[in-house]
Amino acid sequence: MTRQRMARPSPQNSDVFEDHVKNLLEDNYGCEVIKPPKNQPDYDLEITRQGGTNLSEDGRSVAIQVKNFKKRVGIASVRKFIDFLTRSYQAQVQFSEGLFISSNGFSKSAIELVRHESRENPKATVVSLGTANTGDIEQDFHHPRSSLSLKRDGPPISPLVDHQRLVDHQSNTHKRKSRRYHFGIFTNKVGTGK
Repeated sequence: MTRQRMARPSPQNSDVFEDHVKNLLEDNYGCEVIKPPKNQPDYDLEITRQGGTNLSEDGRSVAIQVKNFKKRVGIASVRKFIDFLTRSYQAQVQFSEGLFISSNGFSKSAIELVRHESRENPKATVVSLGTANTGDIEQDFHHPRSSLSLKRDGPPISPLVDHQRLVDHQSNTHKRKSRRYHFGIFTNKVGTGK
């Protein structure tokens, strides 16, 4: 069963998309999000707290990489983010984990890379993947050891989003009812006898 994705925002530049993601995290999930100094090459946002509590026991933050690509984010971009979190001493001191948020999803190979690392290497860097929609963030992969919770109990922030989900659901139900079925009939006869 596949989920219908809502319409993506289409900001003109990356700063607008970063602000959109920052607002979603603050409004929907109660996160305290800060922007690092301009032109920080390795991460775009930082979550310091969620719901009034520190994210990790040692008080470290979550590094967020935000990409507003027209295509799905590939394995190279995800690897680069993981390498930053793994190899940089400053990142190890400052961050307990990473969250990579895309405007258009992730390639299957990128998701599989993070999933494989989480299963095979218990000491691997904790990285989760998510896709920012108009009114929410969908999790493409949530790392089992992540301290960040992107699940909400309440309704979506906008009634328009709720209405759009209802319309999408009704159109999918209608499509399922009007499917065509093809039957193939085979016999042992040959030639014109068929």
